[in-house]
Parts: sequence; C-alpha cells; structure tokens
Amino acid sequence: MPAKIKLLPEKLANQIAAGEVVERPASVVKELMENSLDAGARRVIIAVEAGGRRRLRIQDDGEGMSRDDALLAFERHATSKIKRAEDLFAIASLGFRGEALPSIASVSRLELLTRDQDSPVGARVRIEAGVVKEVAEVGMARGTTVEVKDLFFNLPARRKFLKTQETELGHLSEWVSRIALARPQVHFELIHNGRTLWEAPAASDLGQRLRHALGAAAMEYLVPLDRTFPDLLPEGPLRIWGYVSRPDYTRAGGRGMFVYINGRFVRDRFVNHALLEAYRTLVPKGRYPVVALFLDLPAASVDVNVHPTKHEVRFREQVPIHQAVLESVRAALEPRSSQPLAAPSRPPAPALEEAMTNPVTDRFRERAAEALRRYQPPSESAPSLPPLRSSRPAAEPSRPASAPPVAAGALPPLRFSELEVIGQFHGMFIVAQTEDALILIDQHAAHERIAFERLRREYQNDRILAQSLLFPLTLELNLREADLLRRHLPELNRMGFELEPFGGSTFAVKAVPALLAAADPQRLLLDLLDEIASFGRSARIEERRDEVLSVMACHAVVRGPKNLSGEEIRRLLNDMDTVPFSSRCPHGREAVARFPRKDLEKLFGR
Repeated sequence: MPAKIKLLPEKLANQIAAGEVVERPASVVKELMENSLDAGARRVIIAVEAGGRRRLRIQDDGEGMSRDDALLAFERHATSKIKRAEDLFAIASLGFRGEALPSIASVSRLELLTRDQDSPVGARVRIEAGVVKEVAEVGMARGTTVEVKDLFFNLPARRKFLKTQETELGHLSEWVSRIALARPQVHFELIHNGRTLWEAPAASDLGQRLRHALGAAAMEYLVPLDRTFPDLLPEGPLRIWGYVSRPDYTRAGGRGMFVYINGRFVRDRFVNHALLEAYRTLVPKGRYPVVALFLDLPAASVDVNVHPTKHEVRFREQVPIHQAVLESVRAALEPRSSQPLAAPSRPPAPALEEAMTNPVTDRFRERAAEALRRYQPPSESAPSLPPLRSSRPAAEPSRPASAPPVAAGALPPLRFSELEVIGQFHGMFIVAQTEDALILIDQHAAHERIAFERLRREYQNDRILAQSLLFPLTLELNLREADLLRRHLPELNRMGFELEPFGGSTFAVKAVPALLAAADPQRLLLDLLDEIASFGRSARIEERRDEVLSVMACHAVVRGPKNLSGEEIRRLLNDMDTVPFSSRCPHGREAVARFPRKDLEKLFGR
C-alpha cells in the first residue's frame, strides 16, 4: 500500500509559510523594514506602486550581506539571529526565524541587491516564485535593496483578496508609522507612485518623532512618563516610558494607542487593559487615549515566538507588569504632572540598570491579580472599558422597590413646548412636569438630536452652510489620517468644510459647518477621520452619512454640564417639537425619561 503521508516540496512549503507571514503588501514592508533595522540601518526608503500590489522596494544603508550570505538568506530558517535553542528565549532582534525572505520570494518576483563592507562589489539575486533565476555582481554602496513585484502573481486565489490600492496603501502606511515611531534615530521616507508621502528625518528623541507620526497638534496634549522598576522581574529591571495623552484629549477609536515591547510594536491585551483601566474614571465610555508606550525589559522575561507575525507576546510575569503599567500611567496623569515636560530620551539598554525609582511591593501582585480576575479580554477590533461597579448599597428588603423611569416613547408623545419647567439638575438635566408625570430631559442628548436633524436636512438639500474662519488653521495629521482625508476631501468639503492640502501630511482648514462654528476644528476632524476609518477604507461617506453627521452633531453641542437660562431651556424645548425622534440622541440613547405620578406615589407608599 503506498504511503499516504508525504513530504511537501520545498516550494509548496514556502508558499504555506508565506500564508502565515505574508498577508498583504503591508506584511512584506513590515518584514523587510525589520530586516533593515536589524542590519543597523540609519536610513530606510520605502517606495511602492499601486499600494504595493504592483511593486515595492525597501532600500537601506545597513551592513549588507556577502554573495554567499545573500543566497543562503533565501533558504528556510536561515538566520543570523539565533544559534542555539536557548536563544529563542532571549531574542533581542526584530526578526529571528529566517522565514520572511523565502516566504516573500515564493509568492512574488523578487530582486535582492546587497553589499557588505568587506566585499569589493555587490551581489544581485533574482528569484521568481521561489526559483533562483539569476545571480550576478553589481556595483553599489554598502547596504541592501529588496524589490518585490507582482505579489501573489502565482497564487490567484490569494491575489484576489487584495483590496484597492488605497486600502493597501493605508495598511502599509500604518506599519511604516508604527515602526518609525520606535526608531526615532533612523531616517524614514515613504514614496508612493513616485511622490513622497511622508518623510521623517532622524530625530534625537521620541518627542520629535511623535510630531511626524501623530501630528504636531497632538503634542500639546501629551504627557511624558519614565519609570523604572529595578526589582520587579527576576531577570532584571523593567522600564516603562513614552507619552500618554491627558484625559481631555481622546479619540473615538483605539488606533492612537501604540505599545512597544523592547522596540517591537505589539497588541498585548494585558498592557492594553492596564492602559484603559488607568483612564477608566477619567474619559467617557467609548473614548480612547493617544498613547506611545514603551516597555523595555530583559529579553528572557518575554516570549516573542508565540505568533507567526510576532504581533503578540507572552510575559513570564504578567500580573506585576500589568500593575506597573497601570500605576505608571496613573502617576503621569495626576494633576501635578499633567504639564508637558522634557521628552524622555531612549538610552541604550545598559542604562536601565542605573535608573532607580520606587520599588514595586507585593500589593502590585495582589491588586493586579484581582483586576485580571475581573477582566474579560476586549475584542481586538474595538477594545472597551470594563463596566463600572455600582457603589450603591443593596436595597433593604423592607423598602418598597422604586419604579423605573418610563421611556418617553412608551407613552403618548409629549409636546415639549407645553411642559412646565421646574428647573435644572446639576446643569445636565432639565426637570419639568405635566399634569400626571415628572419629566427629565438630558439636555446634551436632546440638543445633539436637534443638531443632527438640522445637519441631515441641510445635507439632503445639498446646502450645509459653511462658516469661514477668520484665520485658516493648519491641521497636521499622521500618515493614515492624511491619506484618509485626502481620499475623502471632496465629500467633506460638501459637508460644509473647506479643506486644502498644505504639503505633506498638513492641511489648511478655511471653513467649517456653520452649526459647528464653536467646535474645535482639530478635534472635530480627528473624530470624523476615526469614524470614517471604521467604515472600511473603500467605503464612501455618502454610504454612511448618518454616522458621520452624528459625530458632527456631537461636536455642535456643549458636552459638559451647563446652566441654561429660562429662555435657553424654552428654546430647546420648542426645537424638540420640530424634529423627529427628539426623545433619543443620534446614537440611540434615551434623551427623555418620564416618571408617572402614580409610580412616584407608590414609591413613597401613598
């Protein structure tokens, strides 16, 4: 009987490995950029065509390779990073498996140009679908250039899953930003279809690089932190450093949270939970901080070999690290430290041993263990804050149960203009009455619905009124945001904005919708971009009009408590009668609660 189990051909094995490592052009750029940085590059140029679908090239000035090493690099599991099994548990480089180059070469047409310092000439290796087609000498400076053409040309089923060039460029630019943020001392440049999209000169510290990655405007709201815990881990000290945003600067999604473990961008649920827990009582639900957080710790304290793309890691001591992050961020957010300070520089790893700060006591483990026992991991696409625990004591059994408020829609519709106003509660709720009920109105939610309906009516009539700014504002964005804004510029201008490119990732804001004239244009546009990004990169604003208008409406009204005059209250109630669904905000939350008189009498035993 012939054997059923057979060894796969090397070419097929490489294509299977490519399925784990190479998902799209962004995956190729990530792997090749990491190789460049591991080679000590000080300048990395990324040039792509058609979002990387047609062609991409990574050029660096790193140490390069000899001809023999260049050929050996395309063999599976050929690497200079590890030599013994023990090395797997003390990985300090970004790459280490030796899978990236052979995997990429097996699903593309690849050309490698490289020369090291000891070679008189460089080597050129041309590979197609994993087969070496040419090896030749070439004159070139020290360094390496890898050019990848026609990704997945030999795997039509994989190629058809690639998205539009705009979508692929968006994913690719995100990875360029993530990697560039962790290496401020390296010069990066991203070129698309022959045009420079983004350039970040070598910087002296993280703060300078953040201006390129997040936009200069964000720096006004970021607070630096830098703490070292010398005795927390048995293998050596833990340093937590970077920038976190003040509670008054948040985003609508978690895309502004950048976490790095030993210089590697990761998505770690324990670190992310610690971050969100630190902000839990400081920011509204559904809002997320802007964070660039770095954890430097001994390589033996973390396992990076747990995921094909190395996006996830496993800590040996999860609980104390969780609590150290939580307390470090909370300390940075205390009022006395909420003013911008000097940027933390990134010293070499040995400097960690010299730093001395507060030791971590056993309470870290106790408190963090309790937090993690309660913690349910958030979904990767949309992390959420853990629910607040009620601080109210349990009701006594003998006390009559209180009747819940009745939603306004459950009873005959109200005429808000006919309500008898009693007053306001804490500047947040309008208290009114009818003959048979007590009425509470969330003034923010009601105002938001009014603004939303007005914007929607103006949009349907193709005439959202614009208010010109006395002095144009400059809006500095990161790569992803700039690309998103550039693609949706005509639609946003139709919605009452007047925006113009101002070079690179900067835009001029000349006008905003008249209804939003009092809003902060920068925060408004950043929230709009977060909302648009959540649609998927190929979606148009027209297809998700109401979601965009609801974000705009939220910025058109006062968010915090505000004491209203009698005239302002009456105007708001009159306006509520003129719009549909006025008892709910555009996000679906109740804006009106009705307490029938008979239920109130029952509550007090009458």
